[in-house]
Amino acid sequence: MQVHSATLNDKPMGEIMLNAALAGHFAVPVALVTGDQLATAEAREVLGDVETVTVKIAKGRGAADCLPPAKTAAIIRQAAQRAVQKALERKYAPFVVRPPITLGIEFVRSIQAERAELMPGAKRTGARSVEWVGEDMPSVYRTWRAFVYLAGSP
Repeated sequence: MQVHSATLNDKPMGEIMLNAALAGHFAVPVALVTGDQLATAEAREVLGDVETVTVKIAKGRGAADCLPPAKTAAIIRQAAQRAVQKALERKYAPFVVRPPITLGIEFVRSIQAERAELMPGAKRTGARSVEWVGEDMPSVYRTWRAFVYLAGSP
């Protein structure tokens, strides 16, 4: 894992926010999120009354207690049906981040920030951190991916 923490316009950003903001750029709302308890909590915090299904409990960076697929399939199906019904009733709004959009990343090691700083427009903000300002979420998302690839593994 290369990234210690990330922000979008100075707000703590996780995977759910990043992907919801990209979908929002295209006017697509998020209706259902499944994952561990941290992902579903982030979804409710960022997106509000979105359908969520916690299918596993994270126990560490690489470990989780997972519910069996036979049990989760029915729960996800029911949540998906509720999400589709709410979407048809237009109860979800796209998660839109207004430009300019500042992406901030704090890496685990300073060498990773040095590598990420090679990205055009990147600004070093600390020993292990960089930021980049973009005008739309597709470019911010591509930059996020480039930063992570440039940072490489420790």
